Parts: sequence; structure tokens; C-alpha cells
Amino acid sequence: MESQDGLVAENSDRSLEPPPRETADDYIEYFIYIVDPLLTRFDRQELLRSIRSSSLQLSKKLLDDYIWHCEGFNLEHQHRNGLDSLYGRTIFADSVEDEWLIVYVLRELSRRFKKAWIRVADSDGEFLLIEAARALPTWINPEIADNRVWINQGHLLIVPKSAPSAHTSVDISKSLSRQQALQFLASSRESLLHLDAVEEEAFFRVKKYPEQIKRNLHCAQGLIPRELAFILRKTPAFIGPAVKAFYLRDPLNMYTLQKRGTDLVMFPPIDLVRCPIKFTRVGFAQVKSQRFGLPQTWIDSVVKQFDSNVNEAWAEIGAKVSCGFEILMSDTIYQDIKAVREIQLILEDIKNGDEELPSDEIAACWDSFEDDDSWLDINYEDFEQQLSSADARNDAKGFGDTNVHENLKKMVSRFEDFLKDDAAGLDGVDLDEMDEDEGKDSSEADSDDMAEKPENEEAGDELTELIRATLGMSSQTMREIMGTSASTGQLDETKGNGLESEDLDDHEEIERLGQAMERELRNAGTLDLHSDHVSDERQHLAENILKSFKSQEGGSGPTSNLLGMMGLSLPPDKEE
Repeated sequence: MESQDGLVAENSDRSLEPPPRETADDYIEYFIYIVDPLLTRFDRQELLRSIRSSSLQLSKKLLDDYIWHCEGFNLEHQHRNGLDSLYGRTIFADSVEDEWLIVYVLRELSRRFKKAWIRVADSDGEFLLIEAARALPTWINPEIADNRVWINQGHLLIVPKSAPSAHTSVDISKSLSRQQALQFLASSRESLLHLDAVEEEAFFRVKKYPEQIKRNLHCAQGLIPRELAFILRKTPAFIGPAVKAFYLRDPLNMYTLQKRGTDLVMFPPIDLVRCPIKFTRVGFAQVKSQRFGLPQTWIDSVVKQFDSNVNEAWAEIGAKVSCGFEILMSDTIYQDIKAVREIQLILEDIKNGDEELPSDEIAACWDSFEDDDSWLDINYEDFEQQLSSADARNDAKGFGDTNVHENLKKMVSRFEDFLKDDAAGLDGVDLDEMDEDEGKDSSEADSDDMAEKPENEEAGDELTELIRATLGMSSQTMREIMGTSASTGQLDETKGNGLESEDLDDHEEIERLGQAMERELRNAGTLDLHSDHVSDERQHLAENILKSFKSQEGGSGPTSNLLGMMGLSLPPDKEE
């Protein structure tokens, strides 16, 4: 329901489908070892302590104002399997830039400490090798890649597959354990591979740091409760867990927010102030892009406090952030998070009078700057231009496989031809004919047909299921329409009879499909013709498609997916 002030309220009896409750968070692990046979264990431990101290100083210098999307960079002493090291593990989830920022910090540490050997890996494995896949030697494969890549003095070094036996007793032709890799580093570091092309590719994303650090953040203004403004001004990093809680909200969270009165929530919208809020770019995109109906208590409070002078964008951002903090503090699954415990302590200090909330005069002096969010808009012209030419990275550095770009352009071209082809039927586009037009010989065309036919059949099944779900038809009726043995035989018999017989069969098939759909929709009570004099079948079809789209309530569903496959996009439904 849309109120007079333009703020959108969400019906408490229905809520949009949120993202999955839990996601498999991506993470990065990093290890720092001291490799020097001449040092005692005490010397190595002292050097590790110096490295950790230096990492704290570097973090304070570069990352003091940085907002981590989930978790921050950290190093702790670890003793495992007889080895002393510094170890850290950071969940970065959707913010890949956090991962590369950590790689940059570790690389800088390796430049300061020549005896430090650093290994990094993430949830995908040896991601530096994945990044440099196009420049790797052919012998490197996932089976033997673990523990082969090390960072030392700012360089990327690789344990080779073979080395003179006089230099090492380690069998490096197979998969290496960490102990074996460190033993090789201690005895045969002169045999390590330093490939400029691989290093260039692997560290390509790191080159934009430290300038990229500020570009990873986004500042926006929001109307939030005064207590929450005080908390965010005191510790801006708390925004990360709150954004995650909001993004992963479930219907129970929404029901609680809708039903609770202002006296039952931790951050009631009764004393709102404008506050600059700093996000990661990923976090801001997650908050901004979510279609979210404001709880009625928020709408009433905003209208009462600001009348018609409210900035709707500020009110929306503030409500989303506040609801994220409310979920964070009330949902039991977040109670073990460090940020939750720290926020609880701050709230207790405020309640006890140990902390003083900012006055209106102080709040009015807060920075009113906010970043331009036009970077959220996708420029499809630029995207098409990227498809038609090599990307800037390959143009500048000479990297990249032109075959990949050609295959991508071919795929897009085929899809466009299929959409424009009025003669394309249920069997889809004729890939063999298109390949012949592109100059392929007959043997290549046959090979492509054998390889692609199962995928086409699977895609056809998915499209059929989308149509069935969109129109509310039973599986049995859909099978009768799409696949009776009699109709299959009839289609097979007319395949070679020329264009006219194919068009006739298609016309009959479409008529039979439409009649069966209408019978099914009548029986289900979803086909409402409104009056007897309405006879335009296309209007009936459009009405039922719109009803199905409306029932999705802005979320994803069969209708929007089917329309998307046809290149159509309906605007959000705001009618109530």
C-alpha cells in the first residue's frame, strides 16, 4: 500500500521472498612462515611477533576507516604440527574486494620481511593460480597445485614439478604437503619458478591498491534512531553484520517487525536524526536493491516527525539499516557475534547515563555528503561493447584468449537469431544450419550437434515447466499437449514435406495448445473473462499473465523468468 507521503508500506499478511537464510560464505586463509634453517625457534617466534606488530601498524595506517563487509584482516600466532606461524581467516562473502585487499596487505608485509614466506588460499583453493590460469605452465593442474604457490619479497614463486636431486630430497612431482613445501623452500629456494607473466596475472587486481581502498566504500545518508546514530558514529564497522542480517532476513523476522509496537523494539523510530552511514559498495548494493515494505510504525513516525518534508531516499535507507540492526540484536542466530555483544554494552552505558547521546545541534553538524550511486546502474551499451571487443585489461596487457570472446559473441548472436526467427518451433534453433553458415565442415557440424543436443532438450524441458507453472496447468495436461505419441508421429511424418506442411502443423499445434490451456484455466477458476462480449484471446492471455506476475509480489517466479527469456521486463506492481 502506498501512503500519501510516497513511502511504501508492506501488507503484514504477505512478505517478499528474501534471499536464502544462510549462504555458504566465501573466505580467505593466510599463513606466514619463517623459513631460515639457521634461526632457532625462539628467533622465528620473535620475528613472527615483529611481523604481527607491523601488520597492526600497516592496518591502522591503511584500514583505520575501512569498513569490512563481514570480517576484517587478522593475524594470530599458531603452533601446529611442530610449525610456528601466523594464521588468519577472513570471511568476505560477496565482497571479493576484501579478499584482494588482504592479498595486498600480505604482499606489502612480505616486502618488509624477507624471511617471511606467505601462502594464501580461499574457499575455491589456490585462487592466485586460478587468476593466472591463462599464463600457467601446462603441467600445473588442481591435483598437484596445493602448497606450491608462495609470496616472498613481493614476488609470486612456484615450487616446480622437478628439480635436481642433489638440491632436495622432497618428491615434488606429486601433490605436496605443507611440511614438504616448507622443506623444499629451506633447501632449494634457488629452484623456485618466478614467471613474470604468471605474477602479472595473479596480482593484476592488487595493482589498484591502496587507491582502491576508498573506492570500495560508499557513503549514504539515512534517517535512523538517535541511539543507533550514536552507535554507528562510535563504531562504523557495525554496519557490516547489520547489512547481512537485513539481507538474509526471513518471513519470521518481517512478521516480528510488522507486529511489534514501538515499545517492543530495540531501536524504535520515535527520535530520528539524519546520519551519514558508511557501507561497503557490496553492502550498499544489497541494501539499496532490496524491495522492502516499510513497517507501518516507521511510516507513521516519519510522517509525524518530518511531515511532507521527508527525503524518501534517506527514510528508506534508514529504515532498512535500522531493521537490520533490530534483526541482528533480536535473532538468536546472531547472539554469538562479537558486534552484538559490543552493541549491548554500548546500549547499557547509554541506559545507565555513562554515554551521552548527540543533541540536535551536534547532529546538524554531521557531514551531509553522500556518494553518487549511479555505479549501480548497468549500462547495457557498454556491456554489448565489451562483448564485441576485447576487454581493457587484455588490450592493455596482451592477455586473454580471443577464442573465449569469439565463443561468447557467437552464443549471443545465436540467441538473438533464435528470438528473431519466426519459424523456430518447439525443437529450438537449428544449430547445424547455423554452423554450416559460419563455414564449418560437415564433420564439425555433426560433432557439435551430438554435443549440444542433450543441452537443447534440457533447456526445452525447463521452458515447458516454466510455461506450465506460469499458467497453472497440471503436469498431465501439459504432457497431453506437448507429447502424445499420435502428435509426435504426425510431426515426424510431415518433417520432410516442405515449409507449408510445417507451418500448418505449427498452427494446429498452437490452436490445440491454446484450447487445452483455456480448459485448464477455466476448471481451475483462474480464467476470468469478465463478460461474454470480450472475445480477444490475446487480451485474456495478457490478463492472466499479469495476474500471475502480480501474485509474485515483486519476487522471482515463473512469469518473470519466462518474460525475461523473451526479453520482456514488467515494472514493479504498486497497485493496491
